[in-house]
Amino acid sequence: MGRNKSRRRNRVKGSEPKVQTQGMKNRDIPVWAWAVIALILAGIPFSMGKYLELSTPGPFDSGAYVYSAAHLLDGAKLGVDEMSSARPGTLLVNVIGVALFGYNDTGPKILQGIFQVLAFAMMFYTLWRVFGGLAAVFGVFVASFYLSAPILAKFGNVKEQYMIALMIAAACCFVLRRYGGGWWLMLVCGFFAMGSYYFKPTGLSVSAAVWLWLVGGAVIGHINWLKAVKELGLFAAGGAAGLVPFLLLYVWQGQAGLFFEREIPFGRVELAVMLTVAVFVVHQLIVCRGHIVAGVRSGVRQIHKPVWIFAGVGVLIGLIVLTSFYVYFDKTHVADGRVYAQGEGFYYLLDVPFIGAVANVVYSVEGTLHRGLGLGSYVGSSRAVRSFSEQAEFVLRFYGVLILPVLMGILTGAAAAVRRFVKSFTFETRDAVAVFLFVWWVGDMALLWLSPRPYEQYFLPLNASAAMCGGYLVWRHWGLLAGGRKGVWVGSGAVALVAMLVMITPVFAGVRKSPWTGNDYGGERRRGYLTKLEQLGEQKRRGGVSAWQQVGRYIRQNSDEDAEMYVWGWYPGIYVEAQRFSPARSAFEGNMHVMSPSRLQQEVSQLIEQFKEDPPQFIVDSRKRHFPNDRPPLELWPVTKKGLLPKRSDVVERFETEYSRFLAEQIEEQEAERFEVMGAFRKYVRENYKPVKTFGPHVLFERTKG
Repeated sequence: MGRNKSRRRNRVKGSEPKVQTQGMKNRDIPVWAWAVIALILAGIPFSMGKYLELSTPGPFDSGAYVYSAAHLLDGAKLGVDEMSSARPGTLLVNVIGVALFGYNDTGPKILQGIFQVLAFAMMFYTLWRVFGGLAAVFGVFVASFYLSAPILAKFGNVKEQYMIALMIAAACCFVLRRYGGGWWLMLVCGFFAMGSYYFKPTGLSVSAAVWLWLVGGAVIGHINWLKAVKELGLFAAGGAAGLVPFLLLYVWQGQAGLFFEREIPFGRVELAVMLTVAVFVVHQLIVCRGHIVAGVRSGVRQIHKPVWIFAGVGVLIGLIVLTSFYVYFDKTHVADGRVYAQGEGFYYLLDVPFIGAVANVVYSVEGTLHRGLGLGSYVGSSRAVRSFSEQAEFVLRFYGVLILPVLMGILTGAAAAVRRFVKSFTFETRDAVAVFLFVWWVGDMALLWLSPRPYEQYFLPLNASAAMCGGYLVWRHWGLLAGGRKGVWVGSGAVALVAMLVMITPVFAGVRKSPWTGNDYGGERRRGYLTKLEQLGEQKRRGGVSAWQQVGRYIRQNSDEDAEMYVWGWYPGIYVEAQRFSPARSAFEGNMHVMSPSRLQQEVSQLIEQFKEDPPQFIVDSRKRHFPNDRPPLELWPVTKKGLLPKRSDVVERFETEYSRFLAEQIEEQEAERFEVMGAFRKYVRENYKPVKTFGPHVLFERTKG
């Protein structure tokens, strides 16, 4: 009986399992040998991917980041002359890359490669330290293979790649801390986790995994609450230190106030603190429920009837008062991420950090329920034109391409669950580590569904967490080989190896169907390592360049270095190819089909006002079919079957009336409204510019003299 009580007390207090090191590192093979094997196996796809990226200039996101960085280095001021689409981390890396290698994307791509190499090195060491050499080789190979794959990696200088490198570093620090590492590892973990957020908000998946593991571990008794809170405190301190590099970027730009106003995630930190406190309180109430119930019963019996009557009246009055408060506070509005009350009576309460956070959470939830999916936001406006069912088809096709990482994540969760809940197995530290890796992977998988337009690079993060999960699976299988029925496990391992080779073949050799549309490629393979290398080789032999590069080179060759230009549509790479800047604060736009007509009208008016003050010599109408792809581009000078629309006013008026009707009937009424508000921009171009030349779909206009 005494032993049982002692056991229960220990479970409530909680403690992490002791680290077991025997057989951990496959000591019959030295670590340097495993490192050489990993370098060869992971180095092959990594080198192929880097060659493709460095040989292929980026027309889209990469060009946008490089343009913003070069513009700032040229003297523009962030938030005033340059409204960058890049997150602080992406912008910082691109500023460094452009400063070192010039106005091109070579520097950022080299820095991305360095980020990845260091992350793979940390992954190798961590997996070797915890799961052994074979697991380390396997994990690093899978990570390198999928993170370098052309079907996902695009043209390089991708914000997700920087984010993933820091997420890997944060995860490795957390795993090593769980495996007996020093307290400083939690500081470094927080530093890297915060950094990943500043490349892309979905980098929070690793932070969420850390929080869930520590708080969830405290709830189930795996770790005591005091230690969990200490670990979270170290993690938060490291995160605060992680703000410094990005703050320095804003200090350089003289915009430190803007950084504190817009970029620090106060709300997320407050939410994490409140959730931690709430979970702790609920957990303690459950643990101590017997004492609480007994105390309440005893107290209730001692209360006299008149007290119950007065208490009931008091509750009724309180409900009336609370209802009045709700009506008062309901007369509020949300702007810039804050809740504002129209009255002044209780306005000061919203400035109290945690009360303000609660108000923001309440109104965010209410707004989400009221508007369905937040139709005023980037996600919501995109959701208005792409349903979950349409997105599911796209996402599930990509899951099929990434079947190996998906299966590794699922199997890791299943294996860890068996070790945790089946009594005949022992749940040790490495299984607890696997739980963390699985939770991280689930977060990466889940975040794919937030954005209605998940491009191929959005699928990159899940491969990093899955690769580390794969290390756990290899270690578990290795342990089975050391036990009985060796022939069965050798055979199953051989089958798994063959299955893996089959699963990675489409990524290496190319896919036969488009993951985006599901359409067949006519029997040929595309988007694989081999097919992209063949395509690049053929392009170099022919000496051909893309249409967007041609228009950029034309501008560079036919204008002075201080000439300005503007690109309508999401082709920022044209600026980089032309080596020119724009007088517009927002030099490119890709959301014209999802923003509201009123917002588009505001943007068009701002552009025209800026052009009147400082007109660009060239305007490029990229005519790009951007998201969603089911509608024609909003052109600056409409193109008909006979060529560019004539400038005659009667022809223009008739065309715009008929075309607006067509959009309303075939697309949607809002698209017709967008076309109408673009009329002012089309008129400005007709009256001040002349067509020069077409380059594929792109139309180049030059300002007329006078």
